[in-house]
Amino acid sequence: MRIFTPSRLYTVLFLLLFPLAQSFAQGGTCSSIEPFCAGNQALIFANCNNQDPDCVTTAEVGPDYGCLFSQPYPAWFYLQIDEGGNLNFTITQNTSFDVNGNPTGTGLDVDFIAWGPFAQGSDLCDYSQLQAQNEIACSYSAAPVESFSIIGAQPGEIYVLVITNFNQSPGFIKLEQTNAGQQGAGSTDCSILANDTACDGDIITFDATTTGAVAYNWTYESPAGSGNYVPFVPAETNPTLDVTVSGSYRCEVTLTAALEFQETFNTGTGISCNLNGASTTYSCYTGGVMEDGEYIVTNTSNGLNGGWHQNMQDHTIGDTNGRMLFVNADIPVGEFYRRTIALDPNTDYSFSAWISTVYDTDSGICGGNSVPSNVRFRIETPAGGIIQETVTGNIPNGPDPDWQEYFILFNTGSNSDIQLVLINNAPGGCGNDLVIDDISLSQVNSTPEIFFFEAIFLPQPVIETAPDDLNICNNNGLTLGIFDLTVNEPLAIGTQDPAELNVFYFDGAGNPIADPTAHTITGTSETITIRLEELTGLCFAEGTFEIIYTTVIAGPVDDFIVCDSDGNGSEPINLAAEFDGQVLNGQAAADFTITYHNTQAEANTGANPLSSPYSASAPFENIFVRFTSTIDPNCSDTNQNFIINITSPPIIAAPPVDLAQCSSDVTIPGIFDLTVNEAIVLGAQDPADIVITYYDALGSQILFPGAYTITGVSETITIRLDDILGNCFVEATFMITYTQALSGEVEDYNLCDLDGSGDEPIDLPVTFNTQVLNG
Repeated sequence: MRIFTPSRLYTVLFLLLFPLAQSFAQGGTCSSIEPFCAGNQALIFANCNNQDPDCVTTAEVGPDYGCLFSQPYPAWFYLQIDEGGNLNFTITQNTSFDVNGNPTGTGLDVDFIAWGPFAQGSDLCDYSQLQAQNEIACSYSAAPVESFSIIGAQPGEIYVLVITNFNQSPGFIKLEQTNAGQQGAGSTDCSILANDTACDGDIITFDATTTGAVAYNWTYESPAGSGNYVPFVPAETNPTLDVTVSGSYRCEVTLTAALEFQETFNTGTGISCNLNGASTTYSCYTGGVMEDGEYIVTNTSNGLNGGWHQNMQDHTIGDTNGRMLFVNADIPVGEFYRRTIALDPNTDYSFSAWISTVYDTDSGICGGNSVPSNVRFRIETPAGGIIQETVTGNIPNGPDPDWQEYFILFNTGSNSDIQLVLINNAPGGCGNDLVIDDISLSQVNSTPEIFFFEAIFLPQPVIETAPDDLNICNNNGLTLGIFDLTVNEPLAIGTQDPAELNVFYFDGAGNPIADPTAHTITGTSETITIRLEELTGLCFAEGTFEIIYTTVIAGPVDDFIVCDSDGNGSEPINLAAEFDGQVLNGQAAADFTITYHNTQAEANTGANPLSSPYSASAPFENIFVRFTSTIDPNCSDTNQNFIINITSPPIIAAPPVDLAQCSSDVTIPGIFDLTVNEAIVLGAQDPADIVITYYDALGSQILFPGAYTITGVSETITIRLDDILGNCFVEATFMITYTQALSGEVEDYNLCDLDGSGDEPIDLPVTFNTQVLNG
C-alpha cells in the first residue's frame, strides 16, 4: 500500500495596511474583512447559511450595495494589485467541489458587489467610500456562477468585494482569477496575507522584512487572547520566523533614522591594500594563491584561489567594478577590520556589514568538511572596553555566493568616539574564507515598527493503518464487481474522531466516487485512493488500495474410462495432461492453478491435492476439480467433478488353433474361415459384450474374416477382443497354412514276367518318383 501525507511549507509576506482581527471563518462584516490573493490558485471556503447560527445573516447598514436588493450571509474580501493589467474573476457557489476545484453538486444562487480602487492605507470600511461612485461591478442574477473584471488595474490599488449567499443553503463558494498568468493580465499581491492556516506538523514562515530595518525582535502572545506578548528564549531576531503552533505573533522592527558612515571600499580594478583609514591584523595579499591570514581589497574574486567562487561582484548596488574586502581567515584569532568613528553620546546606533562566504563547495577541494565562517561584531571604547558585541553564528559555505547582512545594536553611553571591530570567530583551515562589503553605521529610530501575525494550525489527519486490498471472486458467472470501499474506513481512521473528518474516495483516474458503498470496478483491477480531510479540507492524508475483480469459471470435464491393462485393479493417469485442457476451456494456463481432489470438501479447501500420475482404482473414482486464480489465490471454482471408470479387458479363454488347408487343384485359392477360433478364445464370455476383429500380418484389419484369402503359403493372423466400449482389448495370434498337392504325369510302364509266375517285383519310388515330382 502507499500512504501519502502532504507536507507543506507556508511562507507569508507581510504588508501592513491596518490592524486586522482575522479568524478562519469568512469575514461576515467589514471589520473582519479577509485579504484575498488569487495567484494560480482558487479560494474555496464554506459559505455562511441559514443552518449556521454563528453566521451574520445580513450585511451591515451603511454601504451602498447597488444592485443587491438583499444581502444575506455576506463575505467581505479585499485584494491588492501587484502587477497592473486586467483581472477577470469568477465566483461559483455549489454544494460541493472535487479536489481539482470543480463543482460537483448543486449550484446555489450567489451575488456580489465590488468597489474600488482605494489607496494603500485607506480605511476600507469607510462607508462614505463604499458608494455608487466607486462601484466597479455588481450582480443580482439567479445564477450560481458570477463573473466580473477589473480593467486597467494599477499596482498598489485595493478593491473591496462582498459576496452574498442569496440561496441561503449550506455550500461552498469558490473565488478565482481566471486569467492569471495570461498576456496583459494583472495579478494580486499575496503579501497582504498577514496570517495563515496550515496543518499540524507543517511550518508557517512569517516574513517581516522591512526596508531600512536593523533589528527584528519576535514575541508571541501568552496566554492566548491576553494581549500579553513575551519574548522567545533564545531570542528570535531574524526577519523571518518559522512557527509550528497556533497563536498570535508580533515583530518589533527597529529602523534606521540616519546613515552616519558607510564603507563600500570604492571602485576600481586590480588589487589594493587600502582600507580607507581602517586597520587589520591580517597581511595584505600580493599574488599567487591567497593564504590563511591574508586580506585584499579588489573588484573580483578571480585569481585569488581556485576553490573560491569565480567572477564574484561586490554587494554595493549600482556601482561598476565595485571593490570588496576578501579575507582568508587564519587559525589564530585576528581582526579583519577596526575603525574609530566619532558619534553622539547616549544615542542608539546600528553597526552592520554584508558578508558572504567565498569557498565554492562545488569545487570539492575541502571534501565535505569545509570550515564555515563566523564573525564577531564588537563595539569598543577607544581604550578597548567592550560596549556591545555579538556573533553571526556559522555562515555556511555553498555552491553560490550568498550575501547576508548582519547587525549589532548599541548605545554610545558617555562615549563620543567608538571603535567598530570585526573579529574572526572560527578556526582557519579549508574554508572560513569570506568577503565583506557595505559596512554601515546608522542612527536608530527610537520608535520601532510593529507587525502582528496569526498562525492557525489545523489537525493533520493520518492514515493510521494502511487500507486492505479488496477482492471480489466471480466463480459462478453471476457475481458482479461492485465493491463497498467503506470497509477500509475503520483501518484508515483508527483512533481519530470520525466526526472530525470527511472521507472521500477517488477512482483510478482521480475522479471522485459518488457512492463508495457500491462502486463498480473499471476493468479487473483498479487503484482506489481514500482521502481523510479535516473539516475545512485544508489538511488531508491519502492512502491507496487495490480492488480486484476476478472471474474463475472452470470448464466441464467429461467422464473418463481407462483400461486396467495389467488386471491389478488400478491404473496410473496423468491428470494434468488428460484434463487441464478441458478445465481451462480456452483460458490462459498462466492465470490459473488446477488441482484435483478425492472429495468436495478437500477441493473446497485445497487440501490433499492428488499427485500426477495418479493411480485410479477400479471400478471407478469421483474426482473433484479446484480451479484457482493466480491473481487472487483466494478465488476458486470447485463446481466441477468427473468420474474415472476402471474397466477390465476381455480374456483369451484358450489359445486359437492354427488353421491349414490342402488342395490338389491349382485353380482353387486358399480361403479360410477365421471365425472358427472365436468360440475357442471367447470361452464362457458373452459375445454380446465383446467386439472381435482380425488383422493380417501387416496389421491391416481383415474386413471379411469368414472368407479370408491367404497370401502365400502361411500367414500369422491376429485376433483381437475389445470390450463393447472400446476401452480394453486383448490379442492372440494363430497361423493359417495353405498346401497344394499336384502330381506329375506318369507314363505307363511295361514289366516282363521273367519266371512266368504271373507277377514281378518293382521299386515304385525309384521308378516313378521323378515323374510324380515333375521337377
